[in-house]
Amino acid sequence: MMFISSCVTSSFESEEKRISISFEVTNLGTEIEIDDSVIIIEELKFPLERINLYAADDVILQTRSEVSALIFSYNQQMFEQRLIIEIGLGVSDVTEFLGYEIFLEPLSSRRNILDGDFFGSSQNYSLIIKGSIDGQDFDMRTTESFTKLFDLNNVELSASNETLILEKSLNAVGIFEGQDGELLDPGDPANYAAIVGNVEQLLTVRASAGTVF
Repeated sequence: MMFISSCVTSSFESEEKRISISFEVTNLGTEIEIDDSVIIIEELKFPLERINLYAADDVILQTRSEVSALIFSYNQQMFEQRLIIEIGLGVSDVTEFLGYEIFLEPLSSRRNILDGDFFGSSQNYSLIIKGSIDGQDFDMRTTESFTKLFDLNNVELSASNETLILEKSLNAVGIFEGQDGELLDPGDPANYAAIVGNVEQLLTVRASAGTVF
């Protein structure tokens, strides 16, 4: 297996392949009814310090260790996809992409991270969700982690100016719903593993090749 530590660079190589990642959350700011309660999710955010891109011929493109985290943040005032990053991959001869792997885990460093919500006095957080249940505000912060691999269905960048476009989306309906339709109260840490498990299941990625610059 060939291993390349690349992925997020600032090279301006003329034939350099590029990646664009966007993020949106649907049904934020709307009333979600679960088990006789009404939940409104106002904000959702999580960091990714590392990602893997799996390409043809067993090539792996991986974020460099010195790269700061990408912060995926969305609130109820947003109505369109938010561009998270659009940058060069630092390679020109990799054109076919098979998979995209993310690692959701607490931030390991404060370096270049302006959002203080992710940092506690004794631990850092992996996922933050803010909103209200029956009019009572909640601010959920958890250290739960997961790794998820998305199949990109062999997206090929056939033209020199094409970009690998990854549209990441999450439907807020179902985040706080248990297997039997019960409410998973975000104020109870005992529910955090199930809530983060729902986020893992609901998070999707649509991959395509296109020209964005």
